[in-house]
Amino acid sequence: HFEHWVGRGAYDPEIIGRDLRRIKAMNLNAVSVFIYHESLGAQHLLDFLRRCEELDLHVNLSLRPGTPLDFRWNEMKGLIEHYRLAQNDTVFAYDLAWEPSHGGHPQQQQTYQTAWAEWVETHIGQRGAVEKAWGTNVVGSSDAQSPAVPPTAWLLQDGPWRQCVADYRRFLDDFLRAKYAEARRRVKSIDPNHAVSFR
Repeated sequence: HFEHWVGRGAYDPEIIGRDLRRIKAMNLNAVSVFIYHESLGAQHLLDFLRRCEELDLHVNLSLRPGTPLDFRWNEMKGLIEHYRLAQNDTVFAYDLAWEPSHGGHPQQQQTYQTAWAEWVETHIGQRGAVEKAWGTNVVGSSDAQSPAVPPTAWLLQDGPWRQCVADYRRFLDDFLRAKYAEARRRVKSIDPNHAVSFR
């Protein structure tokens, strides 16, 4: 029940109220919480926000599932509109990516691989230009159709791959900026009142 603690079967108003009073007693003024779209029908978020309002606690609210890289707009939109969050000033911000990471997950790696290959071709050029920019020992075998996403070890340790990694970091900046900007644009289209960020 941890992931869906605002959902039916997990939400206990008495325990939530006790925890929020403890938070207030520590002189804190905000909490970060998350809600999944599947918990929408339980209506417990309304109780939670009311309890926070009574204690003058503000809420950084993570909308789930999805992140700007796998943006499930219809579900995000459903949460915002169902709970009329645009008019709720207890919520001060939306969190669209709770502790995101950028590597390791096979599906994410495939998404990055395709976008990375396109970025390299646009910003550096074909294989010959890439070999010249990074060195043939970094580019790899001639069988590869496109440069692979740099392994994590390259990102953590200096080596002959430093120019490749510098370009990969530029690619990530461009890629994430575009994805996060589009997610923010969509949220702001129905709620211009709240900040949009990630945790």
